Amino acid sequence: MNYIVSRHPGAVEWMRRRLVGEPHQCLAHLEPGFTAALGDRVCGVLPLAWVERIHRSGAEAWVLEVELPAALRGQELDAAQLDALQATLVRYEVRAVDRRP
Repeated sequence: MNYIVSRHPGAVEWMRRRLVGEPHQCLAHLEPGFTAALGDRVCGVLPLAWVERIHRSGAEAWVLEVELPAALRGQELDAAQLDALQATLVRYEVRAVDRRP
């Protein structure tokens, strides 16, 4: 299963265009009980802890990356703006090396 994780409509549309023909489920957020399975692909703006958890499950974590000029921060961007800013999906594998209470 492919998951698109974002609360931003423009980002969701941009990622949907990259998953054309592939089944996907859209989620506004990853809830604490969310689990990815071997072969799943999770795409979005993902915190490192979630990327590590997704990777440990055998799934792929793809992070939406875009170099956002200061003037556009805090604004809703549409898919065309993300294209113009040369947004990309980047697959990451993260490993936690230490945890402290």
